Amino acid sequence: MQKAVNNNPNNPVLLNNYSYYLSEQGKDLDLAEQLILKALKYYPDNATFLDTYGWVLFIKEDYNKAEIWINKAINNSSEENGAILEHYGDVLFHLEKKEEAFIFWEKAKKMDGVSDKIQTKINEKKFIK
Repeated sequence: MQKAVNNNPNNPVLLNNYSYYLSEQGKDLDLAEQLILKALKYYPDNATFLDTYGWVLFIKEDYNKAEIWINKAINNSSEENGAILEHYGDVLFHLEKKEEAFIFWEKAKKMDGVSDKIQTKINEKKFIK
């Protein structure tokens, strides 16, 4: 993906996708943050990009900022998105807002795009990576 970004450094979708990939791998999180911030310069209200930035912050354990950015993603989404709602639940759980987290996980499980661990999170009432 790095080669693709080098060849297309101004492609916001590619920047977002690479940033999210890095965050999921837990690698090069500073680069992931730089990439998504560049993508957000092109589309500052894009819910997917906002969620990716929030997720990068979550992986960096900056839960307060992650909550802000994923909340922006929810507010900028034209329709509810399972992955974004699940991410928001994950952030809330880490902020000790567990009852709210369960509500968002319950909403998310009814939608596409959620992790295969969503039901386990709900059943065990805990975050599972």
